Amino acid sequence: MYGRKAYQLVKEFASGEKGQLAPFNSDLFEQVVAECSQHHKELQSLIRY
Repeated sequence: MYGRKAYQLVKEFASGEKGQLAPFNSDLFEQVVAECSQHHKELQSLIRY
């Protein structure tokens, strides 16, 4: 499902202590960036046609 990993990342971030910026899950972050990049490539190929 689209955005599930991003949702999980935001959920982890939001569960941190209020007023504190906790380290985020860098592996999950990289997966989200890769997924966004793939979606962008797919959209670009659709726009070209």
